[in-house]
Amino acid sequence: MGDFFVSGTNSNNNDPVNPSVLQNNTSPTVIDVVATKTQIININPTSQLPIKLVGGANFATWKAQIQKVMNDFDLMGYLDGSITPPPHTIKQGTQDVVNPDFKIWFQKDNLIGDALMASVDSTIAPSVASAETSKEAWDYLHTTHTNRSQTRIYSLRDALAKVQRDQKSITGYLREIRTITDELDVLGALISNEESIMKILSGLAPEYEALSTVIRSRDSPISYEELAHKLTDHELYLKQAE
Repeated sequence: MGDFFVSGTNSNNNDPVNPSVLQNNTSPTVIDVVATKTQIININPTSQLPIKLVGGANFATWKAQIQKVMNDFDLMGYLDGSITPPPHTIKQGTQDVVNPDFKIWFQKDNLIGDALMASVDSTIAPSVASAETSKEAWDYLHTTHTNRSQTRIYSLRDALAKVQRDQKSITGYLREIRTITDELDVLGALISNEESIMKILSGLAPEYEALSTVIRSRDSPISYEELAHKLTDHELYLKQAE
């Protein structure tokens, strides 16, 4: 799917209800308001929404991606409900005419719905397509996949508890732990620096025990970066001593 655009349009059709049609009126009021209030919005799913929602396992990451893009365009209110639809029509003299504010809202809401549909797996897309508004689609995805995200958190915490250095390099060992803790952070299950440091130290081999003891006895906590530096230096020392 390509880029999605929203911009002001001009039409000579008469329809006081259909938001895709503007009233045929010699007065510039309706069309000019649309033209001056509407910004062109360009969302490219390929480059801006590369992560497709496939289920609960990647829901938190996908959600963070959507929120970032929506916040970039100041559109998050359409999903969280803080931007509500204005009245469909307004009075212009004795006539009901399409409300230009509703037309803009409707166009943007459809744009967001298209973006959501383009960023989910084909098995999920029909549920998004059947939603009447982008908020309805967002709420459905949230309700459906949040509980599965909690299951993912339990699984990741269990995996983290089982990580040991074994025969891995220090770099590989730290990367494995960092990958898990980063995903937990995205899921909202933040692992503190102290907890991360203790996990790293507890999974080391006996030849790192002296260094581990020194680090544990420090008055001030060590940062992840400093610990990684000390461990790689010690790994190099052990290799040279062989």
